[in-house]
Amino acid sequence: MNPTFHINPQPSSSTGPPPAAPTTPSADSQTVTQCLSYLQAKDDTARFVGLAMLASILKNVTERTILRKCWEAMNYKFLDRLLKSGQSAKTPPEQAKDMVELAVNVIHAFSLLLPGASENIMLVLRAPGLIAASPQSSEDTMKTIIETLLVFATGEKGSVAVLNSELTPFLEVAPRFDHGLQVILVATINGLKTEAGTNLMIKILPEILLRYSNELSTSDRPVRLRILSFLSELLSQIPSQLLPPSTDWVTTIYTTIRTLITSTHNEKERTYATIICASLLHTYPPNLLFQTSDAPSPTGKPFTFFFIRLILIDIRTTFPALLEQLSSPSYTTISHRLAADFDVIAAYIGYLVVLDSLDATFPDPEILLKLRSEICETFSLTIEFLRDRWDAAYAGAAGYEMDTSEDQKRKAPRDEPLNLTWDSKDIEGGAPRDPLVISAVRALSLWLREDDSLRKEAGGLMDLFLGLWKQSTDEDAKSKQYSGLRVDYRLWLVCALEGTITERNGKEAFQNQHGWELLWEDVKKAYVTRNIPVVGLHGDHDGGEQISGGK
Repeated sequence: MNPTFHINPQPSSSTGPPPAAPTTPSADSQTVTQCLSYLQAKDDTARFVGLAMLASILKNVTERTILRKCWEAMNYKFLDRLLKSGQSAKTPPEQAKDMVELAVNVIHAFSLLLPGASENIMLVLRAPGLIAASPQSSEDTMKTIIETLLVFATGEKGSVAVLNSELTPFLEVAPRFDHGLQVILVATINGLKTEAGTNLMIKILPEILLRYSNELSTSDRPVRLRILSFLSELLSQIPSQLLPPSTDWVTTIYTTIRTLITSTHNEKERTYATIICASLLHTYPPNLLFQTSDAPSPTGKPFTFFFIRLILIDIRTTFPALLEQLSSPSYTTISHRLAADFDVIAAYIGYLVVLDSLDATFPDPEILLKLRSEICETFSLTIEFLRDRWDAAYAGAAGYEMDTSEDQKRKAPRDEPLNLTWDSKDIEGGAPRDPLVISAVRALSLWLREDDSLRKEAGGLMDLFLGLWKQSTDEDAKSKQYSGLRVDYRLWLVCALEGTITERNGKEAFQNQHGWELLWEDVKKAYVTRNIPVVGLHGDHDGGEQISGGK
């Protein structure tokens, strides 16, 4: 039942006269003892007075012993009943508002003051009540609820408590507040660390995606920007296998993005839209984005042409000064943005490769020729950037270039940095784990296989290609601290090498850097579980050895 008392009630005979909460309390032992006695009383009137006193005391107390005593004296069910006051028709609106606000402020104070608040099960179990109180709360109270839920969401237990709540009321109001959607995002990221959180996310994710994909097209600009930001982070964080198989919401998002890109938009909106597209293209068919009726864009060209051009321009205008920012905090953000650009380009190249030229939706050949020219220019700058990025990480500063002696030439490509190198300290694992390097190499490799205009130029990246190949097969990397971030480049590099070694300088660089030996060692490892005799590069059995094992 909801409490039906007044804020300044007459005391009951069983508890003695409860004084009104002091306006300027001090955290002396007498005040704390009095507050604890009211909190532990059996009637709602005394408990309410105790909470009013506690809300003031918590503003002045940081001593853990007192905090623990106050929290242990709390009647958690009474807090939950106060949070439900706004949902009761029996409680006057103004009184219900004050009750909810008091309960929210007390829970918020404990979330900030209690050590390990996000893992305190009795505290985080108040999340469902806070979420249920969201629609009826004032703007200030709602902001306090969001701050409290954000604290809960930072822990595994807290995130599961948030995800296990009836989220629909909160999802309705969250986009109106600056950090409302961050609650869902942080709870998702931390909830996925547990089996319970993952199962909950699988259950509620379709509702979240469907709701906000529909809301994108009807929201005003500030709300739309918050939803775009939320979706870009959410879709880039969650594993693709958790995404729902239905593509209805994907089509809805793409429709909104087409309208957004072909109308007036700002840089943030375009960046979020690109990241969303890049994330979805990893899971869903590219024709959902690229195969459209194509309403004209501001340039008079179809959406796809306009969108790809914007992405290519973003890459070309960012690359010239990017290496100067390698050690700055902003590099990570730029790297992720450009990585999304390259993911969209790679998806578009793959889409064109499998598209039948006789299909009615095949792009205008004249448009494709213009795009080809711009893509070639962009990938030429990409080759320059990758060359400089690799040198920065592995070749060292000017005057300390890689040793070119005969002994060094006989060694495998360098994959350990020299002393005088520079790299982004915020990217764990260095250049091979840089999202920009990963996406750029992937897209470039696909282009080199399909187009021969840059193969000669790409021959200068042979040490990078072979170095990434070696890192992909390095068993020692498993024991390093970034082992969970290992990236296997080999499938992409096969495409790059297939095109690059058809040119004379690419073939020479491949042989000079002992590419055959490196690939041959990998081929032998692939047969380690098979009863297959391994023949050496010169036609003889490799040391008379036969690799044996399972099937």
